[in-house]
Amino acid sequence: MFIITVCVAIFIVGCSNNSTTKEKAESTSNNKIEKEQKEFVPAEDAEGMLREGPGKYAGDRYDQAKLEKELDQFPDNLTAEEAYKRIIPLLAADYGPLVEKIEKFDTSLVNPNDMPSEASEKGMKKKAPKTYVTILLDASGSMAGQVEGGKKMDLAKAAVQRFVASLPEEVEISLRVYGHKGSNSEEDKKKSCEAIEEVYASSPYEKERFDQALLRFNPTGWTPLAGAISETREELLRDAEERTQLVYIMSDGIETCDGDPVKEVRKLHDENIKSVINIIGFDVDDQAQQQLKEMAEVGEGSYETVDSAESLRAYFDDRNQDLWSEWFDWGVQSSLDLFDMKADKLEYISDEVNGTFIDEINNEYVKLHDAGEYLLLKEKMRLAENIEYSKILTKRESKLDEYRESQEDLLRQAVEKNYDNLNQEIERKQEEMTKSR
Repeated sequence: MFIITVCVAIFIVGCSNNSTTKEKAESTSNNKIEKEQKEFVPAEDAEGMLREGPGKYAGDRYDQAKLEKELDQFPDNLTAEEAYKRIIPLLAADYGPLVEKIEKFDTSLVNPNDMPSEASEKGMKKKAPKTYVTILLDASGSMAGQVEGGKKMDLAKAAVQRFVASLPEEVEISLRVYGHKGSNSEEDKKKSCEAIEEVYASSPYEKERFDQALLRFNPTGWTPLAGAISETREELLRDAEERTQLVYIMSDGIETCDGDPVKEVRKLHDENIKSVINIIGFDVDDQAQQQLKEMAEVGEGSYETVDSAESLRAYFDDRNQDLWSEWFDWGVQSSLDLFDMKADKLEYISDEVNGTFIDEINNEYVKLHDAGEYLLLKEKMRLAENIEYSKILTKRESKLDEYRESQEDLLRQAVEKNYDNLNQEIERKQEEMTKSR
């Protein structure tokens, strides 16, 4: 009898300990959730709302039973604002992939037909020279600054990504960055001025590898512009085969590492390399603009000043058009093909922005609304507060939809503008070639 009593006692104590441990674990988890929800501050604008997700139960992770279990832990007498603040971290949609598609969407159009030449008219097959594109990107500390549209480095990376992604498949690309190590303090000057790196070696474009290259650096230090050009020249000399070499140098300031970039550009241009050196001054002052313009003149290339996300994107869109225009025909078939391409891009915009985006907004709204109804049913929130909560959701939906509409309009306008510009060029070239005959 004594043995049985001891066993029962041990069993009860064991169960009690297990129960206590489980309760502590649940309490710790609940406290963590409570803390996260208290720290969370809901966004008031669409851009902020788009970054709030993905929520704990967003998309494929949605589990109604688990969600309701968490909602049951909410305190009683919630206000509309309190309920919204607690529910958003659980159910905010994952808009990230959609926003990325919109930001990286290539609005440029290209003509897919071979341009006529005297060689082709004589029955001779003309082999086009291989094209190489080298991009030198300033990663000095000043590139962390802000311009209209966002941080300069982020905008530069996005613009370069769009540009190289839309180049012809035959083009080989090299991306070299400079000033991306150390800091802009005197103590780090030597380290920063020696920081010149080819993060994407000359080769055809591969999205995943190029994306990884863009993640390898951030703006931090000084501006070794001359050194970057010098290293580029040495690289090009090692492979000076018959080819077209296009060099794009993007900088937001003057040389700060005691070099002479104008001298280096002259040396590059004077070598036996068929190169065109184009300079992009990104939000530069008068002194920097003067130096960069001189570099472009010496390199017999172009100079362009950009000061916002829109102008930077327009610049690379234009350069993209320049490259493609050398390869394509300007006849009637070109106009027909161009119209089809415009229609395809507009259809994509309609599907991804006007379709998928709307579905995501609607699905989020339904889940947020249902969560509020559940709180009302469980008497966690009174009817008057539930009505206010619904108004908050409607306001959120409206802001997200306004953002969607604005992005759709911008993309459509850009496609239409590029279509009109290229179509006019096709017509002009067709007329010019017809007259010459």
